[in-house]
Amino acid sequence: MLRMTPLASAIVALLLGIEAYAAEETFDTHFMIGGMKDQQVANIRLDDNQPLPGQYDIDIYVNKQWRGKYEIIVKTTRKKHVYQEKLSSG
Repeated sequence: MLRMTPLASAIVALLLGIEAYAAEETFDTHFMIGGMKDQQVANIRLDDNQPLPGQYDIDIYVNKQWRGKYEIIVKTTRKKHVYQEKLSSG
């Protein structure tokens, strides 16, 4: 009958304990302002973390201070997504 050495026991315990430290990625919907604030985003999955093609208006806040409004346009070409951004004055 095979016996597990103390070193092998320590390695197994270490490998089993590593999974306990792994955290699942989540998105805090409290950062969302406006029309999408109450929508569930947990079931939205994108291939290769790429946004869907379209136009997105984004307000940037740093320490609760508004820093600017950006319009980001995502276009799809044959090979990749193309991002364009425009700074808006208001």
